[in-house]
Amino acid sequence: MQPIRYLHNRQIDLEKWDNCIVNAANCLPYAFSWYLDIVSPEWEALVAGNYEAVMPLTRKTKYAIAYLHKPLWAQQLGVFSGGLPTAATVNNFLHAIPDCFRLVQYTLNEANGTQITALPYIARVNHLLPLNQPYSLLYRAFNQNTRRSLKKAFQQPYTLHTQIAPAEIIALYRSTAGKKLPQIQPQHYLQIERIMYQSMHHGAGVLYGIYNQANQLHAAAFFLHAGSRIINLFPATSDEGRTGGAMFLLLNHVIQQHAGTHTLLDFEGSTSPSVSQFYRGFGAMPVAYCQVQRNTLPLPFKWLKK
Repeated sequence: MQPIRYLHNRQIDLEKWDNCIVNAANCLPYAFSWYLDIVSPEWEALVAGNYEAVMPLTRKTKYAIAYLHKPLWAQQLGVFSGGLPTAATVNNFLHAIPDCFRLVQYTLNEANGTQITALPYIARVNHLLPLNQPYSLLYRAFNQNTRRSLKKAFQQPYTLHTQIAPAEIIALYRSTAGKKLPQIQPQHYLQIERIMYQSMHHGAGVLYGIYNQANQLHAAAFFLHAGSRIINLFPATSDEGRTGGAMFLLLNHVIQQHAGTHTLLDFEGSTSPSVSQFYRGFGAMPVAYCQVQRNTLPLPFKWLKK
């Protein structure tokens, strides 16, 4: 393998970087330069050769201490390359993370595997559904609860709209799930709004909304496209929409729209058993990825972090 270089942000050739990501066998939208600029403005990089393989370093600095963090809207990063990276390649990149990063909490992508020896890690779970079958066969894989909820949703006076305003879905999220997630701060909502507008500008994003007869938004979701993957990045449901099964209707529409293609529906997984069960109800399968960790903070900071 070619030597791995550590590059500061201004040293990165963004054109070569994005060419590597778009041509990567494990392409994910989170790793494009425009996306990283939004979720981790200080990002740096590890680069092998002439950008044959790359790894974004989502740098942040606090109390003059540099660390790697997991950006809120970027589920998986890690090593990207033209061919699927081997375990040896992934471990070489992890060994190349500079010692200046005293704290590392960083997620790899599922194609990086779980044969991680360079750093301690914990396993995370995503949920994926290949849509390469006719809708009739995909529907057969839905469990009984999903079919029952869909039947109920079809009886509601719902209408589905595309390309709704980002502000609408963000307002719905903030008034529902956002109330239970104090870690999501105002700047994070600004980030997701920028992601929506930028991705639509790049032709890589779409918004769906389910409205009732009074034109009230009951469920919405923002999907991010990259290669053959469509990612359920930002879903939101009102209490009324949850009762009426509005999100079942929305996801069923996406599945029906892309059925029989090589599209992979990425639900983005969840640590919540109920959310995991919801995604599995559509036939999605769990796929593991790793979050690596390293803590070499000075003792007082290490104790505080624990």
